[in-house]
Amino acid sequence: MKRLLELEVAGQDRDAVLKLLRDNGYAARDVTEKTLDARLLLTQHCVDHAPVDISLLEPATARITYANEAMCGNLGYTPEELVAKTALDLDPSLTVERVAEFERRFAAGDAVPPFETVHRRKDGTLFPIENVLKRIKFAGLDVVMCFAQDITKRKQAENMLKEQVHFVQQLLDSIPVPVFFKDAEGCYLGCNSAFETFFGLSRSQVVGKNVYAIAPKELADIYHDSDALLLRNPGTQLYEAVIEHSDGSRHDVVFNKATFVDSDGRVAGIVGAIVEITERKNVEKRLQASLVEKEVLLKEVHHRVKNNLQIISTLLDLQSETMHDERLLGVFRESQDRIQTMALVHEKLYKSKDLASIDFTSYIEDLLSFLFSSYEGGTGRISLLVDVGKVALDIDWAIPCGLIINELVSNALKYAFPDDRRGEIAICFVVDEDDWITLKVSDNGIGFPPALDPWQTETLGLQLVRLLVQQLQGEISLAQQGGTIFTIRFWGRRARN
Repeated sequence: MKRLLELEVAGQDRDAVLKLLRDNGYAARDVTEKTLDARLLLTQHCVDHAPVDISLLEPATARITYANEAMCGNLGYTPEELVAKTALDLDPSLTVERVAEFERRFAAGDAVPPFETVHRRKDGTLFPIENVLKRIKFAGLDVVMCFAQDITKRKQAENMLKEQVHFVQQLLDSIPVPVFFKDAEGCYLGCNSAFETFFGLSRSQVVGKNVYAIAPKELADIYHDSDALLLRNPGTQLYEAVIEHSDGSRHDVVFNKATFVDSDGRVAGIVGAIVEITERKNVEKRLQASLVEKEVLLKEVHHRVKNNLQIISTLLDLQSETMHDERLLGVFRESQDRIQTMALVHEKLYKSKDLASIDFTSYIEDLLSFLFSSYEGGTGRISLLVDVGKVALDIDWAIPCGLIINELVSNALKYAFPDDRRGEIAICFVVDEDDWITLKVSDNGIGFPPALDPWQTETLGLQLVRLLVQQLQGEISLAQQGGTIFTIRFWGRRARN
C-alpha cells in the first residue's frame, strides 16, 4: 500500500522532488496550486461582497472588465451587462478628455485624488458617489481599479446642513444691527449684512481674518484685549468703544458680546452685536453744552437776585439811620433779616454745583451764624445746639424753611432770655424714609406769658410762620415745657438724604 504525502514544493527542483518520492513508494501530491486556488476564491469572494462598488477598467478606454456584486446591485445591471459598458456610460460628467487626463497622470506616476461625481443606474436615476482610482500593474496585467462609494446620505446631511446654515445666515441678515461671531482664536467665522454695510467690507474680506486685519492697531488692541478677557471669564460683556469705517470715519459704538460653547461644553468662540451710538453721543454733548450754558445763566440769575436783595437790605439800613423810633427800627431790622435769609438761599445756589437743590445743612449753619452774630452779639450767654444731617432741598422748600427758622430763632434770641439770662436754642431737622420732614425749633427760655395765645397775636413774625407752613402744606404745633418747642411737619417729596 502506498503512503499519501501532500506537500508544497517550490523552485526548479519541484518535479524532481515529486518523482523521487513516488519512486520510493509515496503517493506524493503538490498542494501549492490547490492553496493558490483557495486564496484566489477567498479574494474573489471578499471583492464581490465588499460594501463599496469595485470595478476594473482598461486605462486607455475606461472599458469595464470586472464589476463586483455590490456595484451590479447598486446600478441594477448584471455582470455581463456591465462588462459590455465603459465608465463613460455610467458617469454622465466623464469625458474622453478627462479619461485621457487620468491616463497622463498615471503614466507620470501621479496619483488621482478622490473626487465626487455621479453614477447612472440602469433605470436612468442618478446618485452621488465618491470615486477613488488606483492604477495596478501585476503579472502582465495593467488595469485601473475603481472604488465608488455611494454618498447619498452624506450629501443629504450636507444639504440639510447647508439649508440650516442658509437659514441662520438669513436670520442674521434680518437683524438691523451688525452681528459677528469668532472662534476661540479670534478669527471671524461669519457676520451679517448689517456688519458688511457698517464696515464697508464684504463677508469674504472678514471671514478667516482677525481684528488686526480690519481695524487700526490702536483700536484692534482694544478689541483683542476685551475678547481675551471674555474668553478667560466666559459669559457676557458690554462696553463702549470706537470703530473705524473703511472710509476712515470713526464712530462711537456699544459692543454687546457673549461666549458660546461646542457640543462638549467647551468655549468655542464669541458672538457679538454692535450698536452705533454716535448720534446719541453727539446729542449728549450738545445737551451737556446747553446744560453748562444754562447753569452759567442760572448762576448769574441767582447772583444778581442775591445782589439786588443785598442792595435792598443796604437801603433799609441807610434809611434806618435817619430814624429814631425804636419800634420802626425793629421793623426795619426784621425786614433786613428776612431779606438776608432769602439772599443767603440765592448765594448758596450760586455757589452750588447742583442748581436743582441746596445743601440745606450748610445753609442752616450760615443762617444761624448770621442771626447769632446779629442778635446775641457773641457774648456766649446763649448756646446753640444743631441736629441736622446731610440734607439737600429744592429752592421751593429751602426758602420757606429758612424764613421759618429765621422768624423762630430771631424771636427766641429777642424774647426768650431777658435780663441777660443764659440759655440754649436747639434746631432739629429730620427727613424720614418716606420723605416726611420734621423741623423743631426749641429754647429753654421763659416761654410765652400764660395769658397770651401765640396764634392770636398780631405780630408779623408768627403770622408769617403760619403762612409759610401753609405754603409747605404742613402742620405746626407749639408746646411749652420749660420753654417753647415749635414742631413743623411737612412732606418734602424732593428732600434727599
